[in-house]
Order: sequence, then structure tokens, then C-alpha cells
Amino acid sequence: MPGYHPSCHARTTPNALALVVVDTGETLTYRQLDEGSNRFAQLLRSLGLQPGDRVAVMLRNSPEFAQVYWGATRCGCFVTLLSTHLKPSEASYIVEDAGAKVLILSASIGETPRALARDHAELVPGVAKVYYAGDPAGEGAMEGAEPLSEALEAMPAKPVSDEISGFHMIYSSGTTGRPKGIVLPFTPGPIDEFNALEGVMPIYHELDPLVSLNVGPLYHGAPLSGMVTAQRLGGLFVTQRKFDAEGVLAAIDRYKVGVAQFVPTMFVRMLALPDEVRAQYNVSSLRMAVHAAAPCPVEIKRRMIEWWGPIIFEYYGSTEGVGAT
Repeated sequence: MPGYHPSCHARTTPNALALVVVDTGETLTYRQLDEGSNRFAQLLRSLGLQPGDRVAVMLRNSPEFAQVYWGATRCGCFVTLLSTHLKPSEASYIVEDAGAKVLILSASIGETPRALARDHAELVPGVAKVYYAGDPAGEGAMEGAEPLSEALEAMPAKPVSDEISGFHMIYSSGTTGRPKGIVLPFTPGPIDEFNALEGVMPIYHELDPLVSLNVGPLYHGAPLSGMVTAQRLGGLFVTQRKFDAEGVLAAIDRYKVGVAQFVPTMFVRMLALPDEVRAQYNVSSLRMAVHAAAPCPVEIKRRMIEWWGPIIFEYYGSTEGVGAT
């Protein structure tokens, strides 16, 4: 099914919001997403990356995450997602195992990105370039890394001549040994065709306007799926850099969120808010709230249904399928 890509919406609704990070106030329009992702695709080509090559990313939830993701995947590259909780040795293993040629980091995550940048020749010798992004201006500089913003400014904001669809690459948790990369065989195709493993599009397609919320870290499969699906369909993806229970309710109210995804702990923390705080926010726009990742206690689900109505759904999925079966 052609026509499902942020670039399509940049042509028809360029000023529409594609992403909001509610706790930082950062926003990204479809024009900005298209231009930024084009520049990143151009940068990768200038560095010699070809379809099937890998880009490793350890970034906060941010506009830069979306631009990097769509930029890599619109020139056929695979995005290797790194947990922000990894130690330097753990992260370096994944970067090298994936064969990543470019590494994008957020300094504010902590010591791991700083170590990877500073000691990249030793820790990730296969990486040709290290960039930093995703932090407020003036706060992200790291020894051994270049500012991604400056590199992008030097690139044209037009599509590469050989656009082709890439995908992402998630690593397992490593409970049975070293983490293992879950990657689909490289199958070239148009960038505006929807991949069934990106999410459950029919659920989102029925919402007009489409406003989707997921405040989990985008290196996880489910939050990433939420972002990708919303932006393929031209909707607004709402997230936070760090989960805040009242902030979620305020975001649902302000942006009239129609579909949202949580883990049970988030339900617990929202239910723990005082009644008068919860009553301040109108959540009637919600049509579906899904949860996964851990068992949800019956009492917690019952209380959520009493509060939000019969719109609470649970699903189970695998790392390989991002919830698809």
C-alpha cells in the first residue's frame, strides 16, 4: 500500500505536528521531519553507507530520534537501537556485533555515550563516525564526537537519488547469553509502503484525527512502533523524555489523544495520584489504551476500567514481531 510515509504528509500538511515531547516542549512538524531525515540520508550516503548498512543509535526521546530513524530507513539502512541503560562494554558489543558504521549518541544519558565517543577507536573500531544529538543546545558536546546538527546543515534537504526502504534492528536482552540481534533479511522496497511488522495499522487508521501517545523509550519495540505507525499515517505522536504520571494525563487532555500504550506500572502511578489531581484532566478522547510488557494485576485493570471505561486492552508480543503474530 503506497502513500504511507512522512514525506507524503510533508507535501500535503507540512506544518502539521509529527511529534511532541511534552515534558521538554520540543516539537517537530512534518516539513521539519522530512527535511531533517533527507539531510541525514544524504549524510549517510556521503559517508559511503549503502542499503543494508547499519546505524547505531543511543538517543533520548527527541525530534532528532525521529529524523535519524526516518533518514536511515529512507536510504535503505538498518537502525540498531541501543538501550540507554547499557554499560559501555555492553553497548560496544552490540555496536560491533551489528556492524554499525555510524553511531549517534545523546550525552545526557550518562557515562556510556561519553565513553563510546571518547574511546570509540578502542570500544567500537568498526564505527567510522560518531555524532552527538538529542540534547539542548550547548549541553551535548562530547569528546570524540561531532555535532550532528552541523553535519546536517552541510547536507541538501532533498531525497537521495536512490531512495529505498530500510528497517530497524532490536537486540534481545541477553538472558541466555550475549544479546542477539533480531533483524529481517534485507528486502528492498519503496519507502512509502507499510511493513506489517511496524505495527497494527488498522487500529490507528480508524482514528481521525490520529493522535497516539507512548511515553516509553523509543529504543523499545512498542514505543518505536507507535511512532512509526502514527507518522506513516500522518498523525501526531506524543511522548515524554521521562515518564510523569500527571504529565501523561495533561498530554491526553491537551492533545486529545485517541490511542495510548502503557506498561502496568504506569497505570499504578497514575492511579496513585490524588483524586482531585486526576479529576483536573479530561481523558474522554481516548478510544483505546493498550498495555503490555508485564502482567497487569486484576485489581489495577479493574480500577483503570472504572476510570477510563471499557477501552483497556492487553496484548502479548515478541521482540521479533513487535507485537505482531
